[in-house]
Amino acid sequence: MLLRLALPFLVFSSISTSATKKPLKILVYNIKFAHSHSVFLGNIADILSEEGHNVAWDWDYEVDNRLKPFQTSLIPEVYPPFEDGTTKSTVIRIPADKATLDFFNQVMDGDFSFVFRSDDWDRTNALKQMPLLRRIFEQQCKYTLTFEKIIEDLRREKYDVMIVETFDYCGIGLAHLLSPRSLITVSTTNIFDYLAYQIGQPLFPSHVPTSFGSVVLPSLSSRVNNLIALATSLWMFREIEKPTERLFKEKYGEAFPDMTEIIANSSFTLTNSDPFLDFAKPTLRKVVEIGGIGVREAKQIDEEWSSILSLRRRTVVVSFGTVARTFLMPLKMKKALAQAFSRFPDTTFLWKYERPEDKDDFAVEVDNLILSKWLPQNDLLEDDRVQGFLTHAGKGSYFEAASRGKSSLLVPLFGDQVRNAAAAEFVGFGHLFDKADMEDADKIETALTEILEDEGRLARAREVKRVMDSRPFTPRELLVRHVEFAAKFGQQKTLDSQGRDLSYVVYYNIDIIGIIIVSLILFLYIFYRSLSIVLCCVNVQKGKDKLKKL
Repeated sequence: MLLRLALPFLVFSSISTSATKKPLKILVYNIKFAHSHSVFLGNIADILSEEGHNVAWDWDYEVDNRLKPFQTSLIPEVYPPFEDGTTKSTVIRIPADKATLDFFNQVMDGDFSFVFRSDDWDRTNALKQMPLLRRIFEQQCKYTLTFEKIIEDLRREKYDVMIVETFDYCGIGLAHLLSPRSLITVSTTNIFDYLAYQIGQPLFPSHVPTSFGSVVLPSLSSRVNNLIALATSLWMFREIEKPTERLFKEKYGEAFPDMTEIIANSSFTLTNSDPFLDFAKPTLRKVVEIGGIGVREAKQIDEEWSSILSLRRRTVVVSFGTVARTFLMPLKMKKALAQAFSRFPDTTFLWKYERPEDKDDFAVEVDNLILSKWLPQNDLLEDDRVQGFLTHAGKGSYFEAASRGKSSLLVPLFGDQVRNAAAAEFVGFGHLFDKADMEDADKIETALTEILEDEGRLARAREVKRVMDSRPFTPRELLVRHVEFAAKFGQQKTLDSQGRDLSYVVYYNIDIIGIIIVSLILFLYIFYRSLSIVLCCVNVQKGKDKLKKL
């Protein structure tokens, strides 16, 4: 989830769902720190913009502190490797705090190979990320709050809806300052455990995998592991939240509400999940699953890529995402992968690899392996000549694989990827592969054979595609209709869980259970004492009767 920072930005879109409806004023807060997060929120902004006025304009506070009239313009790339995530909505930029950017660049220049080496279930991955994220978000938020003029201008806009991800909590605090009619919170993956806790959605670690968990078995060890994952997740997000919450209280007074209170009063929560691609779980009506909304319509691949796909009978796309740079993968792992690939001479392996010139170091004689700095992944997966997908199980790749019906080998590295891979295996279109086995070419070969030649798994992958194509409501419809509803009616108390304000004792009826247990114990004690007295009296009477006979 860590990842590259350029400029945080606020995305504004004036939208309407048809020419006959009044355009809505919507503000999407999208801090640019990680590719997948920016893309997901950017897709939301673009879809809402497509529903109404497709107008874009660029504003740079350091150049001109007056709001400009609407005009079409390009967004300057302050950090070229990173996209804004949106191309169709109005963009208002807030520059990166220099100290934050310098720190982030320092982090990114560090050694991230630990994501390949660590055990899948090692919670230290999350623990390592938390201090970095906390510092980045706190420093940038402190700088953002110095732009009082733009904050006041945004407040006067009187937005109908503000959409904010609950990862960087600065947007939550700004939502309170700007006072939109409705606040909609966002989780760019499955609903974060801490967010679920804040809005009152039930958490059942006994059988529902947590944000950083996997399949929960009835065994004691599995449930303990999931409980530890839950505690780690809750602690991590609270630690990220606290410094930002303190910034707002210091600047605007102690009366400023807690972040949890603001989040709990949101109208809806949008999550990057889909009920047909996940474990069943208890939920609330205010939680709207729009998973896969970022999967764009595939384009026709060009002749160059088409010729590559025609080299052999089938092709497998290999990608570990943008965060885990594969040139940092341990050499032994890369050699094992290349060796396994070489055992499929009728298959071309297309590997997204940042330094293709390194091939001679680990795959000099593997002719069916092609390394490329970039792949048109979504477009390639749409092609029938691509019959398999080896991926890290990031959310974007997860939904692309499901939507294109590709049998997948999923090697989760960190964060929510373990849960995603477990869900893919549960649904049936993927096979979860432990990265600890990535140094074993034989195991990799066996796993690849399964996803490429198991007819049952291939058929299930195609079935998943049909399910995704036939969902009762598309993610786009769910997004637009709920945003419209929130703009029109605001927060609905009927959708809020009454349990969110209850203590654990009351929520789980521990007091009632305690009373029952105490009452049962008291009853058994009284029964025992009464029985003892009765038996004692009987024995005494028998003694008296014996004495009378004597």
